[in-house]
Amino acid sequence: MKASDSWKARAHKAIAEMYEQWADVNHTLPSPFLPEGEKQRLWLMIKKAYPFGQRENWPYKVWCAELRKVKAFLWPPAVNLAVGLFDEGLSDGKRRVLANTPNAPVKSQFKDIL
Repeated sequence: MKASDSWKARAHKAIAEMYEQWADVNHTLPSPFLPEGEKQRLWLMIKKAYPFGQRENWPYKVWCAELRKVKAFLWPPAVNLAVGLFDEGLSDGKRRVLANTPNAPVKSQFKDIL
């Protein structure tokens, strides 16, 4: 077993314990459909469960990777549907920029591009 596997397993175990505590207290499983305030409380609870002492070096990097997975689960990336609907006249560069914006553009924002 590699050292990184054991760090990952320990990080995963700490996060799983927080999920269990959350389920016991709130009588619901963590999900992306929780209200924003509840997700924030769960997120802070999980971040405080850091199991490796000081936050540095390889164990901290493994912990951060596991936290990114939790964050992607709680706040899944929004699909930018508007770009797919109105991108016929866009260059590749503008299409890439619009695809990476956090808020989906509305048709009126495309006047100067189309």
